[in-house]
Amino acid sequence: MFHSLRTVKNRTVELLQGFVYFFVPNRVIAQLPGYALRHFYYRRVCRLRIGERSSIHHGVYITGRKIEIGDHSTVGRHSYLDGRGGLTIGSCVSISPDVHLITAQHDMNDPDFANVLAPIVIEDYVWIGSRATVLPGVRIGRG
Repeated sequence: MFHSLRTVKNRTVELLQGFVYFFVPNRVIAQLPGYALRHFYYRRVCRLRIGERSSIHHGVYITGRKIEIGDHSTVGRHSYLDGRGGLTIGSCVSISPDVHLITAQHDMNDPDFANVLAPIVIEDYVWIGSRATVLPGVRIGRG
């Protein structure tokens, strides 16, 4: 009986975390018109590290919580930030609209198609143009 109660509790916690860290930020918070409430939720609830004078624009889709953004950086509207494998965006970085930063992929040789994570690092003073895709394990150097 205790095993099944523990299982129910764990499953309930997983569902609540999914709601708080996935559904609410992407379906509600990302659609709000101002920065203040979005950034408050991302910083305080999701615990993303967002530097001073940095902005995450309207409609940005976020998965995972291992995301760090430096000072004076911008993430353009409708971009995708995948923090499951770790995503570091430096200072004074400009990410244009519709950019996908993906830190997860599948192992094609594994019969279970296992998830493979690798971090993305974008150093300071980088511009990433519209509709670019950055794949797992990539490091983009300064400037």
